[in-house]
Amino acid sequence: MDLKDFWFLDAAAEFMLPMDWPCAPNVGEILSRKSHGLSGDEVARRMRRLLDSGLISIFARESGEPLSPPSDGELAAMLNPPPDKVARPHYFAGFAYGLTPTGGLEWEKIAEPDWSRFHGIAYGIDPDECVMEAAGEARLFEAISHTGLGRERFRWDPREIEFTLLEPWRPVYWKELPRGWRAEYPLIRLGGEDRPCEPERQMALDRYWEFARWKSRPGDPADRAARK
Repeated sequence: MDLKDFWFLDAAAEFMLPMDWPCAPNVGEILSRKSHGLSGDEVARRMRRLLDSGLISIFARESGEPLSPPSDGELAAMLNPPPDKVARPHYFAGFAYGLTPTGGLEWEKIAEPDWSRFHGIAYGIDPDECVMEAAGEARLFEAISHTGLGRERFRWDPREIEFTLLEPWRPVYWKELPRGWRAEYPLIRLGGEDRPCEPERQMALDRYWEFARWKSRPGDPADRAARK
């Protein structure tokens, strides 16, 4: 495996990736990472090799069920949707690719993740809420303390946090660990006048990126921000 192959594993290490994204001309913008710089034909060849090696699988987006390996023609159709289906953030095609457990192990050899530092976060909008997961309670509490960065019109009340012990815990879809913790809590919407000034916000973001770094191989936003 070379670093171009690793790009496809790393891009889908945390979330399954819609199949039409890798060939999108704006893939770097969509994923907030450097583009692979490959032609559509080369993308298809590398995806085929990863499929045949058992490192990735293709899944139905709605059910999440793995599909049988596609033919070359089917793979090309998945990677190149009709012109009216332009890849863009928050648009999801009918198919996605993701790492298999074997692919996850290969990704770990290069990325060298520290799962004790990983934390997952999801925001809801109706109602405004946050769900946070981490391997340990201390890491989870520290992650909660960073809530609101980039969403500076929101605050939270520690008295309303609900904690759940997860046994086992899946930090990402292909990885299982013995245990982890989840915190769920509502976000309180505030007025625009409560936003911090830009220097304060930038210092808070710098602290967050340092906190969020969890793998040795550069590639995630935290690592990129730390190198600027």
